[in-house]
Amino acid sequence: MGDSAVQRSELDFQDHTFRMFDRKDLNSIMVTPSFGDSLKSGAIKGATFGGLNIQDDKGRFTAVTLSYLEKELPNEVCNVDKAEILIDPQWVLFYTCKVKTGN
Repeated sequence: MGDSAVQRSELDFQDHTFRMFDRKDLNSIMVTPSFGDSLKSGAIKGATFGGLNIQDDKGRFTAVTLSYLEKELPNEVCNVDKAEILIDPQWVLFYTCKVKTGN
């Protein structure tokens, strides 16, 4: 499928902005910090000669993804089933969702 299958958006999460590339047809989302956040992270990492690991881990990208899915699919409960780093700091996360039942 072409780019039309990718839903692009941004999400503010814990004082950072993330770019979300959602492939609903594949139940996968690529998540990356915004360009500005990526530049800031690169500068800080370079200034510390790589000694400071400021790159977000799997848990943070999972939390970002779950926050996004909660906003996009308010009537569904979603889980992240798998997360893989593509290129630091880009992650792809695979999810499943089901319709909420009861209250």
